[in-house]
Amino acid sequence: MDSAFLSRSQPAGREIRQDRDVDPESDGEYWNHNTAFHPEILRRCAATTGDVLDVGCGDGLLVARIAGTGRSVVGIERDTGAAELARRRCAELPRVTIVESGFEQAQLEPGSFGFVTMVATLHHLDTAAALTRAADLLHPGGRLYVLGLVRIASKRDVAGAIVSIPRSLVVGAVRREHWPDGVPIADPEETFDELAREVRTTLPGARLRRRAYYRYSLEWTKNGS
Repeated sequence: MDSAFLSRSQPAGREIRQDRDVDPESDGEYWNHNTAFHPEILRRCAATTGDVLDVGCGDGLLVARIAGTGRSVVGIERDTGAAELARRRCAELPRVTIVESGFEQAQLEPGSFGFVTMVATLHHLDTAAALTRAADLLHPGGRLYVLGLVRIASKRDVAGAIVSIPRSLVVGAVRREHWPDGVPIADPEETFDELAREVRTTLPGARLRRRAYYRYSLEWTKNGS
């Protein structure tokens, strides 16, 4: 079975932009395998205090949704086109800052965020370095939420992906699944087991779970004073 299909990404070694028709009646909201988890992310965010950081914010949909709850949000996006989309989406939101930068290069103060999220971003980055920096940016009691995808490799990976296919197709059709133009995607290279080993080393106590739509979630709370 084609792992690229199962992960909803493209063949290894390529980073491309997805182009799909935009619904002319759309108000800028849409559903796909990533935005399906936005309600959960918003609930996790609501349980925290302080500023919010969205790493790899793409076209800014999640940034706008979080800002709509009254939080101050910084969105980081290294791709020029996607960053411009995010700026346009969030132009009327006064508590939003969109930074065009790589995560590693962004000038951010350690301990300055209460909630850090990455949605389909971690596989674009060095896993250990990105998780370490995210942890450093959180203040004590702050929370990290990562939604990501991994390379389909083991028999368990394949079995889980096969089970997800009917739900994915049906819900996608009902919800009119849409992937925005101008947002880069890349095929994941790391497997779930490889990710799990890295997480145990970098973020002891983190909760890593296989999720629907070929995704995983990673949640971690920073302790200390």
